[in-house]
Amino acid sequence: MCGPDQAIVIKCSKCSSGVVPEATENNSRLNLPADSIINLDHGDPTMYESYWRKLGNMCTVMFTGYQSLSYFANPKNLCWFLEPKLEEEIKKLHNVVGNATVEGYHIVVGTGSSQLIQAVLYALSDPLNEANPISVVSATPYYSSYSEVADFVRSGLHKWAGDAHTFDKDGSYIEMVTSPNNPDGAIREPVVNKAQGMLVHDLAYYWPQYTPITGPADYDIMLFTVSKCTGHAGSRIGWALVRDINVARKMVKFIEINTIGVSKEAQQRAAKILEVISDSCSQTVRPPDQLDNFFEYGQHLLTERWKKLKDLVKFNELFTLPKFPLQYCNFTGDFTEAHPAFAWMKCEEEVDCVKLLRGHKILTRSGKRFGSDQKYARISMMSRDEEFDLFVQRLSKRKIKIREDVRPQIEAIVIKCSKCSSGVVPEATENNSRLNLPADSTINLDHGDPTMYESYWRKLGNMCTVMFTGYQSLSYFANPKNLCWFLEPKLEEEIKKLHNVVGNATVEGYHIVVGTGSSQLIQAVLYALSDPLNEANPISVVSATPYYSVMHTLLIKMGPYIEMVTSPNNPDGAIREPVVNKAQGMLVHDLAYYWPQYTPITGPADYDDYAIHSF
Repeated sequence: MCGPDQAIVIKCSKCSSGVVPEATENNSRLNLPADSIINLDHGDPTMYESYWRKLGNMCTVMFTGYQSLSYFANPKNLCWFLEPKLEEEIKKLHNVVGNATVEGYHIVVGTGSSQLIQAVLYALSDPLNEANPISVVSATPYYSSYSEVADFVRSGLHKWAGDAHTFDKDGSYIEMVTSPNNPDGAIREPVVNKAQGMLVHDLAYYWPQYTPITGPADYDIMLFTVSKCTGHAGSRIGWALVRDINVARKMVKFIEINTIGVSKEAQQRAAKILEVISDSCSQTVRPPDQLDNFFEYGQHLLTERWKKLKDLVKFNELFTLPKFPLQYCNFTGDFTEAHPAFAWMKCEEEVDCVKLLRGHKILTRSGKRFGSDQKYARISMMSRDEEFDLFVQRLSKRKIKIREDVRPQIEAIVIKCSKCSSGVVPEATENNSRLNLPADSTINLDHGDPTMYESYWRKLGNMCTVMFTGYQSLSYFANPKNLCWFLEPKLEEEIKKLHNVVGNATVEGYHIVVGTGSSQLIQAVLYALSDPLNEANPISVVSATPYYSVMHTLLIKMGPYIEMVTSPNNPDGAIREPVVNKAQGMLVHDLAYYWPQYTPITGPADYDDYAIHSF
């Protein structure tokens, strides 16, 4: 990794719209070429990296080989995979910031906002009313992923119905209320207000660095994410505050089906990071001159960037920006205006704003993607200092309609962070004694217990210990050049190595796609092999009995089908081959148990182009 005072920088080589820039590590500040392509579409949460690097070991978390063997975090909790420490820190942070009420709410944790949104839609839909999927709406301009998530795999439970301003259908509906809004940063209220409406408040950006905290949000369903709060997008953690226990229970069920919970490691890292942020806001907890207030740091970054952009637009008749009123912020104790993570720029000329910016080698997203006019473009304010400065400089050099005598001076953003001492990694303690169960105890032999291997991993001591620091996992990307851009290169290397050592699968000539457990991979496979244009005739999915209980068999008919071939099989352990063998069949080989501790390895699995090896 980079040195303690440096950052991971983005190298913009030759690329066009839709191509992710190459991520490179550099120990010096990046001097971007004047003609570099600047991608200001999604933003870059690593803008906070310097803050987390300067904390040293204060956010370091260590994991040993025997941890995270079990699925369960707290079986007594409604959200049984929610780590108690993360639940504690979520409540603590909301109370410190004052942006949400937590008393009387159930906390449901998920792998980012996308899974939480899907879980909410599932929980609010009626499975018995498949003929009339519930409408999902949001006021324009709306978060562009809402339409994709609502119509994902065309479940029949819910359907994207567009702009809430024009929605006029009778019956039940779900309105997504994003406040502050993505893409324009506006504070939003519900629009439809019909009797049978259900509201989901997406409050991912309701944190002090983006907007004044005017009071604690107190809605039925509220969504938050670590990535927007702390910048740790790579950790893929979000949470929902849900008032209704039945809705919370259905959300948990969806996540259980989708990914069988959420990574314990990611939750424990998130808990440590949230703890440090809470401590940074407390004068009584944080050591003097050792822990800068994180939200003040983030607010300073965004304030300086907005000032530069406003200065540019002020004397440039080509673009306009939304105006935000001064509001009293309970967290800072002062009047301030919003500094959203995105700038909603409007081009005043009769041109496509995105095309105009692209002509200056600036990549953005058109207002059309947000249900709005193409004269708007969303500009991410969360980008690298060098990229943002080059963006401003490039537009300031545009001769048309800019007065040279009032051209704003472009100055570097300088953040001063006090020296911090390295923190202490909490000691991991475990009870090494065997549990003495009462003779009449109920024994659950349903799912099994992966902790049966715990003694092996304990004996390895620190051989499997992995250390994560506070500045790691800020970015979504692992390897932008790879088809599976979120696959860590080291994991890809070790997957191939292990298959070659064991001899249970051929790896040459295959693409590796990593997912959060087999449940998500199965869904991804079914999605990939289905025809989205043939909604009237959904493809049949079958498996020979007895089959893995997560799958449901359907009557085979003429036409395409997908057969799941689990070998060794769950539940009977048999070695399986395809059963149907019709012309239009596609096979998915689930080889989760094809390892030497379960079955003889008779040769490397190597199936045809339609086969997908799930381990």
